[in-house]
Amino acid sequence: MIEEHDSKEIYCRILGHHLGFKYCRSAANGLPCRKLPDCWFEVFPVQAFMEKHFSKEEIDSVLAPPKPKLSSLLEAIKRAQES
Repeated sequence: MIEEHDSKEIYCRILGHHLGFKYCRSAANGLPCRKLPDCWFEVFPVQAFMEKHFSKEEIDSVLAPPKPKLSSLLEAIKRAQES
């Protein structure tokens, strides 16, 4: 059951306050936050949780390094110009 850890909370170093696991596991449009394994590994076996509830492709996309800020900005400008 994907909700089994939802009541657990930790301090989020990115947002600067406490969050429940439910937020962390669905923060990226229904996919986990890219920091999920780093933040939750001491609380429960989060890698096993991810492998159970998400496909390999989803996990790979979540854990991929973020794009450089300039690339993201240029892509956003291009999308805005095309709209």
